[in-house]
Amino acid sequence: MNNSPDVGKRTHRKRRPTTQRQKLGKKASKCDTQASDRGSKATTVDEESRPKERKKIEKPLTTDQQKAFDCMLNFVNTTLERRNEDILKEYEEIAKITPKESECSAFYKNLERNRCQTVLLLDSTRVVLESPTGDYIHASRVTLPQFNRKVIAAQLPLSDYIEEFWRMIFQENCSLMVLLGRGKEEAEEFMKILPKNNGDYKYFGTMFVNIRKMERQYDKKVDLDKENERENLENVTSITMSVEVLPDGCSNSIFCKVLMQLNWGVMIAPQGKAAPLATSAEILDRKETGTVCVVSMEGTGRAGTQLAIVAAMNLVQKGITPDIREIVTEIRKSRAFAVESSVQYATVFQAVLYYATAKLKRQSVRERVTQFQQGWYIVNPIAISR
Repeated sequence: MNNSPDVGKRTHRKRRPTTQRQKLGKKASKCDTQASDRGSKATTVDEESRPKERKKIEKPLTTDQQKAFDCMLNFVNTTLERRNEDILKEYEEIAKITPKESECSAFYKNLERNRCQTVLLLDSTRVVLESPTGDYIHASRVTLPQFNRKVIAAQLPLSDYIEEFWRMIFQENCSLMVLLGRGKEEAEEFMKILPKNNGDYKYFGTMFVNIRKMERQYDKKVDLDKENERENLENVTSITMSVEVLPDGCSNSIFCKVLMQLNWGVMIAPQGKAAPLATSAEILDRKETGTVCVVSMEGTGRAGTQLAIVAAMNLVQKGITPDIREIVTEIRKSRAFAVESSVQYATVFQAVLYYATAKLKRQSVRERVTQFQQGWYIVNPIAISR
């Protein structure tokens, strides 16, 4: 047995004292490791949370879409090749299309029902009323190329003949009525053929007219918190209504959507480019099949121009390049004096150009169109006929 005092005991080595530099080194190393871990986690989180950039894959155009694209481009190119003066001269030739007095016998027999004594109504296309008070109303059937819905262009009725107007709306099963005017004065004239407020109803003779819904759009500068500004028709840009129409003694009513656009003055272009296109889209709604009635004060200038825009847009959507001269000529053969000024004729070109450039989305095309359109703003309205 070993009696040495060191036997069975662990030998402990003396540790060297740790210097301050070593302590700092360890702490720094530990901090670096933690920071590295945090940074790595943060990077991972950022990468996961950051949305991945996906390359936009453009879907190939369908056959119909390609046709529409090609015809829009063709319309833009052919129009931009022309001079503004040539288009104005073209309108002067169209304006010579006027009816003979012998073709308008009903018009002369009912002069008291006409808003303007020089805007003749063709016998061949006039709407014939089925009414005990007479069959006359200053309204024409208009045929638009490759458009299935029935279309009527009408003057705003005089106050004594509002009943006949609503009888026509019911008789022709009109599902959409468009009223085109501008300013407080014309807005007040439009409101004479309607009840005043949402939920109101009114009898015009034997015709019951009930506003089921009414929405107003205002100028951006209007303070809608002030009731007097809301009620002022000068501040209203458009009014949309759902109207129920029912003759006395009849049990089945019809519903007509009324769209009142208040941005279009007499003999001139509308304020803003979007309004006539939005109205055209309403008329071209494929889901609707009822008759469309477009109304302006005389039912010729603004009403005819709007219908020409509708006809052109309809052809574009079908992949057919529109011929504006042919469209306006055919409309004037149905509704005498439709499109009353050179500026209104130019408006049809402008509307289709605006529609085409928005769809084509080509900067080079947009710049060329803008330069071309600027020429129209220096052209004074030329009233060839009324």
